[in-house]
Amino acid sequence: MGKIKAIVGDNIRRLRRERGWTQAYVADSLGITAPFLTMIESGQRGMSLELIESLGELFDVSVSSLFIAYETEGAVVSRQELSALKKRLTMKMTKMIEDTISELGV
Repeated sequence: MGKIKAIVGDNIRRLRRERGWTQAYVADSLGITAPFLTMIESGQRGMSLELIESLGELFDVSVSSLFIAYETEGAVVSRQELSALKKRLTMKMTKMIEDTISELGV
């Protein structure tokens, strides 16, 4: 399982649970199936940039925040990992990542 898939999946699960939403509710809101969402949350499946953007909108968070591993000591994704990811995202998403990097003071 890829590290980024696991981080994104963990964040989606965390955000969903924080809001008290079911997988069925989130899946229906995104136009995907609950089993597909289960695979995303477990890090077994990746997803399109469009779906990532829709997740950010649904949870009202920056897309870039979905790619940051949160632990008790803070973000554990390195600047180099964020830079590599940034190259694969659209210009709109790149702006969101730059804003998050600035906010984190990395």
